[in-house]
Amino acid sequence: MTKVRRTQEQRRRDTQDAILDAVIELLLERGYAAMTAIDVAERAGVSRGAQAHYFRTKLDLAIASARRAMKVAIEAAESMAEAAKQSDDVIGGFIEQSRRFFLEPYYIAMIDILLVGRTDLALSKDYSKLIIETRTRLEEIWLSVFHHAGMSDKGAQMLLTMTHHMMRGMAMSTLWRSEPKEMEAVIEQWTQIAEDIMRKDLATRAANLQRKR
Repeated sequence: MTKVRRTQEQRRRDTQDAILDAVIELLLERGYAAMTAIDVAERAGVSRGAQAHYFRTKLDLAIASARRAMKVAIEAAESMAEAAKQSDDVIGGFIEQSRRFFLEPYYIAMIDILLVGRTDLALSKDYSKLIIETRTRLEEIWLSVFHHAGMSDKGAQMLLTMTHHMMRGMAMSTLWRSEPKEMEAVIEQWTQIAEDIMRKDLATRAANLQRKR
């Protein structure tokens, strides 16, 4: 069998991906303060020179890993939201995407960067901007889905905000303890509550429209 040789661009992307994957792993294991650029190069299996060619500093590594993680998350949200629009289970799609965003390892690693950024102005400047942009885009995506389903502006915003706050809290809790079964039970219960919120909002909006006729 003939082995297909990677192009230079593919090799470049593979190297960058290996480096950024190593950043996430080390952030989870040690935290931003204890992570070094040398550690990242060793974990990724590349030379320090190769790493520095793409990401010169520890700050560059952190921001690049966060930017890639948020880009992947937004793409997944767009795909899942489009599927939810065509489905009878809008809440199920929304909760599942929220779970994937907030409870996957990359988001847990991002929490550590966010905490460090409170006192590291260089890190905070770029990272805070990225977080705001990501949060805004996620809200746009799902508010569009809720509106498409017929929810009111107020009801859609409340449902989104409450769900995201709950998921963020669960993500934070994994930093010091992990109870998968307990978390699954909470998500299942919240899904039922969210479905009830949506049903009541749709019923109230339908009644208000009927009265105006």
